[in-house]
Formats: sequence, structure tokens, C-alpha cells
Amino acid sequence: MQENISDASGIGDIFELRTAKEWLRDAKKIPRDPLLGELWAENEIAVVFGRSGAGKSIFAVQLADQLARGGRGVKPFASEKGPLKVVYLDLERTAEQFIKRYSPERDPETNRIMGKPYGFSYNLIRVEPKNEAQMEPENIAELVAATGAKVLVIDSLAYFMKYSVPREAAVLMKELRRIRKRFGISILLIMNATRSKSVRTLTLADLPCSAVIAAAADSVFAIGRCTSRHNGRYIKHLKSAGRDTILEAEHVPYFVVSHRDGNFPALDFVNYTNEAAIIATDGGRWERLRLNDVKSLREQGMTIRAIAEELNMSRSAVHRRLTIANVSP
Repeated sequence: MQENISDASGIGDIFELRTAKEWLRDAKKIPRDPLLGELWAENEIAVVFGRSGAGKSIFAVQLADQLARGGRGVKPFASEKGPLKVVYLDLERTAEQFIKRYSPERDPETNRIMGKPYGFSYNLIRVEPKNEAQMEPENIAELVAATGAKVLVIDSLAYFMKYSVPREAAVLMKELRRIRKRFGISILLIMNATRSKSVRTLTLADLPCSAVIAAAADSVFAIGRCTSRHNGRYIKHLKSAGRDTILEAEHVPYFVVSHRDGNFPALDFVNYTNEAAIIATDGGRWERLRLNDVKSLREQGMTIRAIAEELNMSRSAVHRRLTIANVSP
């Protein structure tokens, strides 16, 4: 049907026309094996964001290395793919910073290097702009074609967004979708959150140009920090096209940042927990009890004013705790 319409009118140069049945049939031919459990699959564009220091790059390199090696994936997320050619476009760190992160430390007394650098897979290719050259989004296609990559990680997308405005983001995401379709490549984009306040739940509102980027991406998830433990992290699934978001506030995987063999920082899975419990302030048990009290009273139908009077708190304090607990104010 598509060929008949195109031959008759030439409209096929602008639009891609198929019957609904053909779209569904052809979709089955596109590989959709998971790369990161329910968060990211083959031939998808996924976005991971978080505040500064959340561990986005650590997790992205960890994932890239695992995909380059093949295997069972990053726990607790499943991956059913064998070794893949992965290109990590590093637009955040210099070569010296990358080398330092994945090299063993020196003995403080002898100044001797204690061990060997981490043994990355040869399937993982790190790329950075040469001699302060300014990359353009169009150069990404050239990079993919030259390397034969099946997975592309861009760290971070801010490099291409000079003004961080929706129109700029729309042009960039359109180019990335074109590259994804042309090469059949899986893309992971890393971004910084827009807000700096730590004691609050992560939402799509924290993603720069969220309306444009979330609409163009197949999946969006965030990495958050634990306020009571400096190396505690969690991952929250915020948007998915065609699948349920299973790692929501009530059921998020909790990790700790560790250094494997002294030269490979990674997020190690501990268990599943509740986001509100992770980001509760360091006031300790008293604060957690206050959070539970506010949540319980609200679920009983009390107004914010009534809760504030009952617990001798300000209405803004009640509203803030309801937001942390993911309860509608």
C-alpha cells in the first residue's frame, strides 16, 4: 500500500505511510531485548538524570562496560544481549579525569601505584572532542557510522544545549531519533536535574525541557541520593513508552556506591525500598515519625490546616512532608 501511494503522488518522500496492520507487523521485526530490565531496551532512546554527584556517570560507565562484555546485566536489571559494541561519548570529563577515576590509588608512603587500571572490554570505546573542537549533533551520525556502534551513551546532553530551551531540545531529539532509526542503535542520554534541593521526591519536572525530551524518549529514569548515607543511591522510573513504570516511589531499587578492586566505582544493589524513607532528612527517627504521622492523618481525610493544628506544625511544613511522602496535598 505504501508503494502505491508513493508512486502515485510522491507524498512518500515526506510521510511514511502504512496500514495499522503493517505497522504492528513490522514492529515485531525490531529487536526489543532488554538492556536494563524494564528501563531500557534495544532500539530505544532512554534518558537518565539526577542532581550533581548522584552517580549518573558512574552508573552509565558501569552499564556500558557490562553491555560491552555481555552477560546478565547490572543487578537487579536483566539484560539478554551478548557483547555489544558500545560508544561512550564523554563530554563531561577530560581524559585525565577518566583515567584517574578508573586507576588504582598510590600508596601514600611509597607513592607506588597499588594495583592495575581497570580492565575494560575492548568493545567499549570512549570518545571525547579533539583539541577543543566543537561537536555538532550531526557529527554523532558520523561517529556511529565510523565505529559500527550498537549502543551509544552521551554524557551529557547539556553539551549540545547552549541555551536549554525547548526548541533547542526538540531539534536535538529529532536528530537523535533519526540516528536511532537509521542505524538501529540504542541510545542512553545523561542529563543533570534542574533543581538542587535534595529533600524531595524526583519527578519529570526536574528534567530540563522535560515536556520535549520526555515526549521524544522511550524511557526516562532518575538517580537520587540518600540523605542519611553519603554513598546511598536509588533509581526511580518516571516514564516509559508502551510499558508500565514498575520502579516507582513505593518500590525503588537501593544501591551503595562502592569501589570494586579499588579501581572501579559502581552502584551495587542492596534491596528494594520506599523513596520517602530514603530521602527523609537526617533528623533521624523523629523526622520519619513526623512524616508517617502527616501521611496517616491525610489518608484519614484531614485537611492540611487540621493536620498542622494537630501536630503543631506550619501548613507549609505539612505540605512539604506530603510531597516527600508522595501523598496528594
